[in-house]
Amino acid sequence: MPDAKAPPLADPGGYRFWTPERLRFADLDPLGHANNNAFGVWFQEARVHLFEEAFGQRIGRDGLGVVLARITIDFLREVRFPADIRIGQRMARIGRTSMALDSAIFKDDEAIATSQSVTVLFDQTRRCPVEVPDSLRQRLMALAGPVS
Repeated sequence: MPDAKAPPLADPGGYRFWTPERLRFADLDPLGHANNNAFGVWFQEARVHLFEEAFGQRIGRDGLGVVLARITIDFLREVRFPADIRIGQRMARIGRTSMALDSAIFKDDEAIATSQSVTVLFDQTRRCPVEVPDSLRQRLMALAGPVS
């Protein structure tokens, strides 16, 4: 899945689309750092933010949704409370019905986790994948396409 020309996942210069987040006290585990489940939530919030920007409305409002088909997360560093973080995202590939995303969570400019995911455009009424329209493809590339 990785594009040989794309910057490394842990390079903040490789992202155009950003979502700010904050480490909450509830995100901590008994060791005092962010629990691994918090990372999944942060990546999810960033995906929702990107797709809502691309759709121009809440996901699902027009009967189309985006479902997660695959995700990998590499945990690079711990993050401790309090912390402001940001999640960078870029489109790695847009297929017929699927969209692959590269993402990373940063505290300042230091990557604390990276992720690669595949999502599928989904018809909520028929309960099946649907083709990514050209208009959505163009908006996703404009928002989170490769950094030139």
